[in-house]
Amino acid sequence: MVRAVTDLIVDEGIASATAARISERAGVTWGAIAHQFGDKDAVLLAVAEHGFAQLTRSLVASLDERATARERMDTLIDETWRRLNVRSSIAFLEIVLNARNLDHGQLRARQEALIVTHTRQIWSDLFAEFDVDEQAIDTARKLTFAALLGMSIQSKMGPRKPRFSHEIATLKELALRMLGLADA
Repeated sequence: MVRAVTDLIVDEGIASATAARISERAGVTWGAIAHQFGDKDAVLLAVAEHGFAQLTRSLVASLDERATARERMDTLIDETWRRLNVRSSIAFLEIVLNARNLDHGQLRARQEALIVTHTRQIWSDLFAEFDVDEQAIDTARKLTFAALLGMSIQSKMGPRKPRFSHEIATLKELALRMLGLADA
């Protein structure tokens, strides 16, 4: 079900994610979907949660707590960049951008909680042991995630997909400097 809605959003855009198209793509009746999820917003929330859970799992699995601060930052940014450009993350971004148009804030609040809670915990787990101030970690986290999201969106705007190699290398160095770990 989640994969069908993810594919629908990526292939046709969020505007196509109507109850009729969702049930058609999933191969089940809307009644069955409503019984399991409740309403369309709940379906979109499930897609967003699934996409973000995949990102979180891949980050946790790829990070080595024995690595240096620089190795951790490299892995964290590289894996976040990689995951932001897979289908589940593309659908997640479409849903995030669309959430501002919803009548109630449940989806928007849950998305914010997913992003803030999970990314904050990952960054804290990785860099707190280096005696880095929590505010510095939070600022570096926000700036890094915003830059990567912006590059991900920009990469989908034209026919040519930019690689952003130089920008990502610069972002890694900047984040380490913000944490006071550039020489670590």
